[in-house]
Amino acid sequence: MGMNQYKVTYKCDCGCDYGSCERRNFFLLEMSRSTDYYRLYHKFHADEVDSKLTEIFGCGDNGMEALAKIINCSNSPEKLNENDIKELKNI
Repeated sequence: MGMNQYKVTYKCDCGCDYGSCERRNFFLLEMSRSTDYYRLYHKFHADEVDSKLTEIFGCGDNGMEALAKIINCSNSPEKLNENDIKELKNI
């Protein structure tokens, strides 16, 4: 069972110092070649000693396809229903 791993580092724009704080963050995507299961991780302020890699989510091919659609704003987005809006407000 093999894994493909991809990493993208970017300059943080957390708002500290009114924009970019010049620290680096990164996303890491790990894909299992045998199961086509993906895990997405993020590390905030990666150079800090107490910074930890956090798993954002895991999903299969269908989930990744849906994520790509929403990120790329392809097709018409689905409208949020009242329950979706309430749930977002309660996070």
